[in-house]
Amino acid sequence: ERRSRIGVPKADIGRNFSASNLPFAVKLYGGNNKTFGYPEGSRAVINPEEAVKNFDIVLVFYKGELALKKIMNKDENEWDLVSYDGSKVHVSADEVVSGEFKMLGKLTSVTLTLNHGF
Repeated sequence: ERRSRIGVPKADIGRNFSASNLPFAVKLYGGNNKTFGYPEGSRAVINPEEAVKNFDIVLVFYKGELALKKIMNKDENEWDLVSYDGSKVHVSADEVVSGEFKMLGKLTSVTLTLNHGF
């Protein structure tokens, strides 16, 4: 695990942020991320303090895996995770309380550095 500070324009992190819970970036590798329109190798900025609404894309930890998902609130502490193909997985309140499901933050921007050259 490598951690380093990166600079991004303030507009790319959203409206809300806290010094105690800073936005962070993750690199996207394969999987379903490409089908959301984000090429492999893109850098996604995730803001844990940004308000999440229905159909926002968020970074979640669920059943031992990290993934970008569209999210829909079903009830207090219950969610539907919508995949790239439109399929839904229901997350129960018990999974939220137990920590099996965690919403790590809202996707606020995606940047791709192009490789140029021969």
